[in-house]
Parts: sequence; structure tokens; C-alpha cells
Amino acid sequence: MQRFPMAQSAVFVGGVALDQLSKRWAIAELRPRAPLELIAGFLELRFVRNAGAFFSIGEGLPGELRALVLSCGSVLVLGLIAAAYRRARDQVVLRWALCLLASGAVGNLIDRVRHGSVVDFVHMHARGAIDWATFNLADVWITAGLVLLIIDAFVHGPTRQRDARLSQPVREGRG
Repeated sequence: MQRFPMAQSAVFVGGVALDQLSKRWAIAELRPRAPLELIAGFLELRFVRNAGAFFSIGEGLPGELRALVLSCGSVLVLGLIAAAYRRARDQVVLRWALCLLASGAVGNLIDRVRHGSVVDFVHMHARGAIDWATFNLADVWITAGLVLLIIDAFVHGPTRQRDARLSQPVREGRG
């Protein structure tokens, strides 16, 4: 059985820990106050509970059903990530991407199980022209993982497809 390399283990555990610590800070410091502007007209910290998933998807479902569906969905995604990680053997970028995705998924799953919703607190906007979703560090890890997946697909995807075709047995056609 293949192990989870030490550096990826540290990033996974550290990512979950930073996410959870930042959310505890947000609950203690941001919940009782007005938004804290870090960069005027662009970045602020504000306490928000997101009952849904990415971009509040599923927020309208009844409470227990929503918690069950989103938690089971997270566990399913983590299973798929683990299976892909095992198959990715020598694919370093892909493994890092999956590590980041797993770290973010676990961070948000902990919130769902513990609070029934996810704590979000980073809000980006552009002076009323753009009002981005409020997010957390787990979402940052997930986004970074997705970026690495895209990079891996562009850099290594065509090579993997070619190698897979070349490794296929040659069949003689009937003529």
C-alpha cells in the first residue's frame, strides 16, 4: 500500500488546522462586530454562516436533509479523491491538487458536522461593481487544488492520453 508522503501529510493536516483555527477566530472576533475592512473597497472580513455548499448551493433544502445531503456528498467526494490519489502514483502535481482538495473538503465537513453550516469570513468586492461570495480558508485550499488540477490537465493530460493509446494492444483488422 502506498503512503501519503510526509510533505503532503503536513499540508493536509496544516490546511485543516489553519482553516479550523481561522474559523474559531472569526466566530470569536467577527461575529459580534461589523465587517472589518482590510483593503478599502476591495477586501473585508465579515462573519457569515453558509448553510449550503459552494456558492450557497443547496441552502434552500430543509435543515436535516441539507446536512445529510451535503455531509454525504463531502464524504463521497473524499472517497473519490482518495481513489484518484492512489491511482496517481507518479503524478506529483495531481497528487498535490488532490491533497489540497481533500484538506478543504475536510475543513468544511468538520463545520457541517459540528455547526450544521460552514463559517465563511473573507469577502472580496470591487466598490459595488463586483460582489464576490464570502469564503474561508478551506475554500482557498479547494480553489488552489482546482487550479492545480487544471494545470495538470493541460501539462500532462495530452501526454497521458497518448501514453494510454500507445499502451493499448494492437489489434489486427479484418479486411
